[in-house]
Amino acid sequence: MAELSKSRAREILWRRGELGYLLHAAQRRILAEFDSSSARRYVACCSRRLGKSWLGCVRAVSQCIRHPGYQYRYAAPTQVMARGIVYPHMRRILADCPEYLRPKANVQEMSWPWPNGSVMRLAGCDGANADRLRGGECHEAFVDEAGFIVDLHGVIEDVIMPMTLTTDGRILLASTPPMSPAHPFAEYVGRAAADGAMTRLTIYDAPHISREKADEYIAEAGGPDSITARREYMAEVVVDESTSIVPEFVRVMDKIVVDRERPQFCE
Repeated sequence: MAELSKSRAREILWRRGELGYLLHAAQRRILAEFDSSSARRYVACCSRRLGKSWLGCVRAVSQCIRHPGYQYRYAAPTQVMARGIVYPHMRRILADCPEYLRPKANVQEMSWPWPNGSVMRLAGCDGANADRLRGGECHEAFVDEAGFIVDLHGVIEDVIMPMTLTTDGRILLASTPPMSPAHPFAEYVGRAAADGAMTRLTIYDAPHISREKADEYIAEAGGPDSITARREYMAEVVVDESTSIVPEFVRVMDKIVVDRERPQFCE
């Protein structure tokens, strides 16, 4: 009887699209802060292994069930990542879904159409693959590991944003910081932080990773002050001097980058 009640309760949650039970506390925090913001582009700057891809998939399923005709776009850095990570996540998530609510995956088009007319469309963003996201309108987009998409600005501003014109749609960019602060994601992070449209979560915010395990990995990365630990686990946008062309630049930048009077005959 208890099992029947549990099954019935889960079916009710699915019918409502309330899938928070599939997320841990840090993932729920990201969505709560995203939903409470009115920013068109929202950033979740997170540690490794926080569960960003799982979050994006659960969000897609939830929104597509709750809102008939919902158009959800999921962008991954590469086509290989899109197929290798998102497909297994979707299979695991939808294993809980009642049959009458479940979408049927279209492998060729990399999409999940729901019985209520909603569609999740997936694409890698390497080469011309991002164009798979194009077409029609978009109510919400999830950009996974945005810090590792080569043409991030083009994907967001040229491909996704125009699709939100008639829907008042929004974009959630979730990523670990990029190797270089010259990557466009660093610009989105800076803008989002200034606008109060960002959630930053470190390895210590991940409830499924113990403090001891987090400390161990940070130590292996070179300690809390190392570039790797600060970037990968503390979610900081930092300059890696080992890969910089002029590594000492960041130490003197404030002194040498100054306003200069424009020469009279400068073209």
